[in-house]
Amino acid sequence: MKKLIPFFVLLLSAQFAGAADLPKVSFASIPAEPKFTMSVQDLKEAATVLMRDDQGVILFEATTPEKGSFTKTFDLKELPMGTYYVSVRTSLSERVQPVEKTRLGIEVNTSRSREFFTPTIKAGRGHVDVSLFNGKVADVGISIFDNDNHLLLREELENVVLVEKRFSTEKLPFGRYYIVVEAPNKTYTKAFDVR
Repeated sequence: MKKLIPFFVLLLSAQFAGAADLPKVSFASIPAEPKFTMSVQDLKEAATVLMRDDQGVILFEATTPEKGSFTKTFDLKELPMGTYYVSVRTSLSERVQPVEKTRLGIEVNTSRSREFFTPTIKAGRGHVDVSLFNGKVADVGISIFDNDNHLLLREELENVVLVEKRFSTEKLPFGRYYIVVEAPNKTYTKAFDVR
């Protein structure tokens, strides 16, 4: 038991240290115009910026530089009134900001912004590790599938803020597998190989 506590503390501190590496994202509407700007500061890695409509159709996609900042002005003049979603995704998190186009212009209510933390999934020799900071108490499901989409393992974790799990892969035959982490409002899939 004494050996597990330092390992757990190390993983927990690494997860929270990653939160300091998250970029700062801000939005501002442009008065009297159907436009808004988005600015991403303190980039430590490239991020993906997407704008989707309320049906999930991607209307804009770009990759930011790996370091520094990124600014984009969005012109919604040709788009119908409604809700659009701008997301900024890094390897650690994804922030989603709803943007409303109304008759009066653009409304950006930052209190409606949501941040999702991306799980860290690492395959090693004889195991695969999953680390996830939920940001709130919620249920998380973890599944492992083989390359033919057969379910090999399913684990339900109830009311967790932090997930730190190791799954043994020693008895699996060589090949490609997929691990699926179902967090609140998001599902993440990653392939890994057993050799």
